[in-house]
Amino acid sequence: MKKILLPILMLFVTISSNAQNILTPVNPIENGKASDFELIIDGEFENKGDADSFVWNNTIITKTKGWGLAVCDNIQCYDTNVYTQIFYVTKGGKANFDVHAYPYGIDGSSIAKIKVYRISDMSDSVVNTYTFNAVKNGAGIKKAKTVSFEVYPNPAKDELTVNFESTKAVEMRIFNVLGVEIMKYIHTNNESKINVSQLQAGVYFIKFIDESGKAYAKSFKKIN
Repeated sequence: MKKILLPILMLFVTISSNAQNILTPVNPIENGKASDFELIIDGEFENKGDADSFVWNNTIITKTKGWGLAVCDNIQCYDTNVYTQIFYVTKGGKANFDVHAYPYGIDGSSIAKIKVYRISDMSDSVVNTYTFNAVKNGAGIKKAKTVSFEVYPNPAKDELTVNFESTKAVEMRIFNVLGVEIMKYIHTNNESKINVSQLQAGVYFIKFIDESGKAYAKSFKKIN
């Protein structure tokens, strides 16, 4: 019996350690106006393996001159001139992972390719692309209803307004950059206001799933 169980156990360990990590943008394409301060593709990284130390690389496929592209992982939001960074996610854990574009009033588009891999093994990687388009006054841009979700003011000091059209009450959750849930509340009547005065200064994320099962996420900055 021992001779039979040992090979089976070894096979199980091998399969488990090679589980594929997941890098998921909520929507891989974000359209907006050149006058927007920033365009954001919210997302998430899920650690399905045994490692807890990772590296992300931001390769710019194309970028309109004058634009900026930046990454926010579960540790912090980085400057537009940072193209690689180490971050940590516990085994089986999930972490916020967003890509931001800054049009600075310029019409154009940009595409970033994000690769995340284990520090100990570059071949154990996952890749996704993030596409941004911005035109003057949003002319010709048709946004899907899945991105009709707004939070303002951003940054916020005492109160945050959330706009989202829904026929039913929606439970929304706020997470910090470490992926820890800080608070939750019920959004109704298309617009709700959240008291964020007790939150510490930093970057936070609002996430929820609507009645059709679609996932939404948005980041905001809390200031004192």
